[in-house]
Amino acid sequence: MHERRHCSIKIFILAFLAIPAVFAYPIVAGASGNETRPNLPRVVVMKIGSTPSSQVISGMGSISCPKTVELGFDENGIISELRVDEGDAVQEGQVLARLDSEVLEAEKRSTEARLSAARAELKFNQNELEKKENLFSKSAISDTDLRKAALEVEKSKASIDYIQAEIKTAEARLKRRTLNAPMAGLVSEKHVELGSVISPNSNKVVSLISCRDAFAEIELGEKLFAVIQPGMSVRLKVDALEGHAFEGRIIRTAPQIDKKHRTFVAKAVVDNSRWLLRPGMFFRAEIDLTSNKQLLVLIPKSAISGVGTGQPFVFLLKGGLAVKRTVQTGNVRGDKIEILHGLEKGDIIIIDGNKNISDLDEVKAEYVESLPETQ
Repeated sequence: MHERRHCSIKIFILAFLAIPAVFAYPIVAGASGNETRPNLPRVVVMKIGSTPSSQVISGMGSISCPKTVELGFDENGIISELRVDEGDAVQEGQVLARLDSEVLEAEKRSTEARLSAARAELKFNQNELEKKENLFSKSAISDTDLRKAALEVEKSKASIDYIQAEIKTAEARLKRRTLNAPMAGLVSEKHVELGSVISPNSNKVVSLISCRDAFAEIELGEKLFAVIQPGMSVRLKVDALEGHAFEGRIIRTAPQIDKKHRTFVAKAVVDNSRWLLRPGMFFRAEIDLTSNKQLLVLIPKSAISGVGTGQPFVFLLKGGLAVKRTVQTGNVRGDKIEILHGLEKGDIIIIDGNKNISDLDEVKAEYVESLPETQ
């Protein structure tokens, strides 16, 4: 009886000691992570590099010029000189056209002759005044005679002032009958011919465009709207100039998207000091995104999900979980696709096994080499 009680006590003690081991087993097993859970989805992941990528995107558009002015006369007359034709390059101040001015020039010469006579009359009256002042000092003439002589001098001076004003008016009218270029530019259109009758109400003679710095209006897809920034470098190739290349930079983008074509316009300024670019010329553009230090990478197309929904996304690996991240895609290059926005350096993306997982699923990852930088 005593031996049986002693054996029961031993069994009870052994059972008590086994309890912590039983409860500890799941904790130890859980600490080993995914390795002990063979049913976790297996995925392949890659790490995005940290160096900004070199990336160029393409677009097309046409050339425009920043300023267009229509020039004409504020005088009536007949075109007597027309010194330019459409397409001519002109310099600031260059004479473009003149109105017939024979009548006005004859009137000016007549007025100048009157001025000479008025000056002679003034000189005579001033001499007479001096004589009258001498006589008045000797009490040989009255105060009234002296004032009359002084009045004649003032009348002569007033006459000279009036005639000089007439001459200035004639000179101003003659100047307005000569049409000068207010700026350097190109004659885009000629509205009159030699001998045409001009009036201030129908005074268009030529249209002049300023195009030393040309504008390139580049049409781009809406997915690039947040990517294109002022200061980015642009290289243009113009078909009409046998592929001649021009360098420029983005100065602004349109504030809205074209609803019909889902595009927007980026405007670049391009050096046109050689006057080769003309309004309306078609060009192909390459925009260097690295000039704005954007981080762009190429990833396998297999890593992208939800393309047809308009909200493409990838899965990142974070702490053993698949985390959904919306991205902005660019052009497709073979079996790879550009990522314009949504990924940062150091992100680990799932490139295989991503089709059968959901956001925040626990996964078992297999690492491969880091993503290559785009060239």
